[in-house]
Amino acid sequence: MERKHDPTQWYDAEIYDSDEYISSIESPIKTIKNTKTTPNDNKHPLLDTWTLWYDDPSEKNSNDWKSSMLKVYRFSTVEDFWVLYNNLRPASLLNKRTSYSLFKEGITPDWDDNHCKNGGRWYFCLRLPNENIDDLWLNLLLGVIGSTIDSNNHICGCIVESRPKEMRLSLWTKHANNKADQMIIGNNIKKTLEYAPGISFQAFELMHNRRMYMV
Repeated sequence: MERKHDPTQWYDAEIYDSDEYISSIESPIKTIKNTKTTPNDNKHPLLDTWTLWYDDPSEKNSNDWKSSMLKVYRFSTVEDFWVLYNNLRPASLLNKRTSYSLFKEGITPDWDDNHCKNGGRWYFCLRLPNENIDDLWLNLLLGVIGSTIDSNNHICGCIVESRPKEMRLSLWTKHANNKADQMIIGNNIKKTLEYAPGISFQAFELMHNRRMYMV
């Protein structure tokens, strides 16, 4: 069933103060101001509200892995997505071992999150240097928030991670056991990103396995 937005809802965007979550981590964006607008402003609503997270493991508390996670920005319209993206440090310039995660509101980038624990991830790696990183990440973002990769509410979010010799892109889904749905999503990722090499799927409960599916 096709999902539709509620035309009576308020559409808002918010940049989180670092003190609200983890004050020791520097935010990757600086210039966005908090905004709240009504549908009368002619913004184009998305089907979901999304939150960008930034992870810097160098700030991790050994007793709490979530201590390295910074909640950066929330948005629910096309225009506010571009406000974020145009003020965000490019993925290609991420410090090593840091990452961006864009997840639906109410879902955290955590395997144990109730929305994620029965799911898995489609992923692929790009050896460095690679001039296509930013374009691939942008197209993945657009495919996720625009519901072109999946329109049936199977997606939790997507992640780009910087590693010493590669960049890792992944898309998290809610239900790993429905192979037909997963294969549709996997093929839609390749189509949206115009990415020819193979990509793999792993279920979170079977992370010791190399992969379950591949397209």
